[in-house]
Amino acid sequence: ALTSITPGGTSEAPPPVTDPTTRLGASGTVSYIVDRDDDRLELGARFAWLDDNRGLENNGDVGIAHVGGTWWDVVPGLDVGAAYVHRVELGGRTVANNSARLWAQVRYPLPGKDDEGLPPAP
Repeated sequence: ALTSITPGGTSEAPPPVTDPTTRLGASGTVSYIVDRDDDRLELGARFAWLDDNRGLENNGDVGIAHVGGTWWDVVPGLDVGAAYVHRVELGGRTVANNSARLWAQVRYPLPGKDDEGLPPAP
């Protein structure tokens, strides 16, 4: 997506940057769901790229890759997941800010089951 912003005055204070700024970004996601017996596992990857100011080479130019998975209905109504996030500064200095993430999601009321006994696809 290509966007352009033109800073304007506010009632609080004038903006510190008064030049128009052109930004460019893109993202893509792929995922695959593995259904086996009563288990449903979703594996996914996403990459996003952003240049927050096309006129500058700085740490606003980033690439971010997420890779992870979610195990649906570990017990009825509970999903758990894990992912690794790798961030690359494409201009400016290198910053060590990669992360690992864990999450849990509780669904209530519990969803019904389909004809095969599996929960409905997310």
